[in-house]
Amino acid sequence: PMSMLVGPVKAPTSIATDTQLSSTLTMPAAGCYDLVLFDDLRQSHIKKAVYVLEDTDDLALVGLFPASAPIEGGQTTLIGNAFSQEMPVSFGTQSAETIAQTENTWDVLVPSVSEPQTVDVTVGEQTLENAFTYYMVPRFSDVMPATGKAGDTVVIHGKNFDDTLRIFADQY
Repeated sequence: PMSMLVGPVKAPTSIATDTQLSSTLTMPAAGCYDLVLFDDLRQSHIKKAVYVLEDTDDLALVGLFPASAPIEGGQTTLIGNAFSQEMPVSFGTQSAETIAQTENTWDVLVPSVSEPQTVDVTVGEQTLENAFTYYMVPRFSDVMPATGKAGDTVVIHGKNFDDTLRIFADQY
């Protein structure tokens, strides 16, 4: 029998079609869990987040995906329960525009900020503390020299470089 792990729980799984699996979530509490599907034959796995909501009509904000964007802003999906159209959404102190919504998910445009930071996200009266991170996107402008031989040093010009940046050179 096929199964997948949802957080710490092994969930029975069946093949519905060649493009769809079916599984029952039996989580002990609402929240965000890692869903891991193993393929033993190919020795690989797929890992995604799954949000389990409480069976209630009470407002709850349980997560968002993605939970980060460049300082210029972007788009994210808020996941929760009992959202209503008139509820305001904010990232830190800034309002966000809702562009699509259901009772349990809202697609929102993330407002821009001036510098990298982590902010609270609020829907109505529900707040997820430190839930969203703004980051700087590295920008490359030039490589000097543009030609060289093995062992030569090149200098890369641009902005927003930090010690998390990894650079790969590939032959084409």
